[in-house]
Amino acid sequence: MLQETFKALLITSLAGTALTGVLTLFRPVTKKVFGYMWHYYIWLAVLCVMLLPVRFGVPQISRAAEAPQQMQVQTMQRNEPAQTGFTPSQTNAQAAAELTMTQRIADYAGKTIHNGTNILAAVWLAGMFLMLCISMAGYARLTVKIHKKSDIISCPELERYTNKKIVVRKCETLSSPFIMGIIRPTLILPSIGLTPEQLDNILRHEMTHFKRRDVLYKWFAHFVKCVHWFNPAVYYVVRQINIECEISCDLSVVSQMNKDEEKSYIDTILSLLSSKSKNIPLTTGMTGSKKILKRRFTMIKNKKATSKIMSVLSALIAAVLLSTTVFASGVLSDLTTDHYTIDIRNHRGEKIELNNKPFIENSEVYVPLRELFEKMGYLNSEDSSIKWDNGTIEISVVFENRPAYYGLDIGKNWLRLAPPDDNYSVGVAIEMSDVPILKGGTTYVVLNDMNYMMYSYFGIRDENNQLCKLTYNVYEKNGTDVTAQIAAATEAKKENGLMKQPESTAALFLDAFAGGNFEKMKTYCTQSCIDTFFGDGYVFGMKRAELVNVDINETEYAKSSNDFNILVTVNMTPHENSVFDPSQTSTSFYICLFRQPDGRYLINEFATGV
Repeated sequence: MLQETFKALLITSLAGTALTGVLTLFRPVTKKVFGYMWHYYIWLAVLCVMLLPVRFGVPQISRAAEAPQQMQVQTMQRNEPAQTGFTPSQTNAQAAAELTMTQRIADYAGKTIHNGTNILAAVWLAGMFLMLCISMAGYARLTVKIHKKSDIISCPELERYTNKKIVVRKCETLSSPFIMGIIRPTLILPSIGLTPEQLDNILRHEMTHFKRRDVLYKWFAHFVKCVHWFNPAVYYVVRQINIECEISCDLSVVSQMNKDEEKSYIDTILSLLSSKSKNIPLTTGMTGSKKILKRRFTMIKNKKATSKIMSVLSALIAAVLLSTTVFASGVLSDLTTDHYTIDIRNHRGEKIELNNKPFIENSEVYVPLRELFEKMGYLNSEDSSIKWDNGTIEISVVFENRPAYYGLDIGKNWLRLAPPDDNYSVGVAIEMSDVPILKGGTTYVVLNDMNYMMYSYFGIRDENNQLCKLTYNVYEKNGTDVTAQIAAATEAKKENGLMKQPESTAALFLDAFAGGNFEKMKTYCTQSCIDTFFGDGYVFGMKRAELVNVDINETEYAKSSNDFNILVTVNMTPHENSVFDPSQTSTSFYICLFRQPDGRYLINEFATGV
């Protein structure tokens, strides 16, 4: 999920940067046509584009906690037996036996598809949280400082400009007036002696900020800057917002002033500047750098009113700019994230055209549940239906005069094979390949789970008596077939999941041992085990071993939380130079496994006793 969020963020960041470039490029024209109020608020369009939830071509995923990995099959007692024609435990064993890809290929595929972006996403997330923490810490220090060094005062003059309750404080350590706080706004006044005229100018300025919600605007801009901390364009945008916030406020204040009042207003600002005032982040103040003040004073002297027609025109242009950028971001996201095409075919090799595009998530191919059932004809019967209830999906299917029921939940990896009533005596729940997810209002399920629901459950076979199934091919934009890479990553994921149970690791190892696949066997062992027990064409003195029996004594198997010992009996072929008698055909030994930091169990040694 983090990876997909980061991909979407890059798109919005690029779109916002493009809009910033356009606004900057045309600024010499727009400043002659539109007022500074327009230039102030147009940056809000950029900020919205950078956070706007447009369609990015990445899955919007709703997940819940997954079921425990160690659970494989659940049963629920009813009145009559269900006729499923399927044993989940057998299927799990079969799936484990079919894992033939080497770990090396799987790792390469996984790194090619995921790892690079995951690292960048993690760096982005860490940077964002760091900036947010620094900002909040700085603001907290300012708040504490003000409360310690200031006193609440009465300011009846404030009632002339607002009827809202605003706390007024006079601070002895700060020399510039400003407003801070969103929920409980506070006006900070300097401790220097202010004339009634100066106080009036300050109140006019700060109350204009207050009525426009400028503090909220600045907080929003700062949040976007923290999210897009890697993008230089956002720093430029925030700086422009801070500058034009004060200019537009000045122009709003002096719009109804005469020349003498304008001079008094400017003199007030200059008096505050001489007191060594400074800008305070996430607040609205009257002062700034000398360069910016010169620009503000020039705008005040050259003030001009904006006509209603021009105001409407400026709003329309802003809306066009925003909508165009959002549209462009959506197109761009399609070009950058839809870099592959998934070709889904039925058991006859016929292509299935889907309006809801399949996608790859967590190394699995996801397909739209309802649409695929419809396209395959499983909902043609009037007794067939798919019902949705707050993330729970109930599927009733009558296919070839045989009824079936499936129940599944968004974010949970269990597929129920009996309805929640008394029509069946035994309801079986099997573990799915991965959890169903919700994307754009459509439920998506892993292709392999759809294969079970459509083919395996009903026992549909081809002319060679093989179970039918859906197949897929994945093509990059340039036409390169990357199906093998995706399949390898999928197999790696399944295998890694199985290896979180020590019994499964042992079973996978012995399955490879029975086939004489020594390279595959090494993927289930630590390097220490490989160095100690592996030789040229043999392991632990055996050229081949086939599992006969497994014995786990719960009172003695665990020496520590990371150790797991399994006693196995095998039929075997001894190596010529081993301690085994050349005619010996069976033996028993312990497989000792260590739990790894990622949760997998790897074989660390073989022993004749523990």
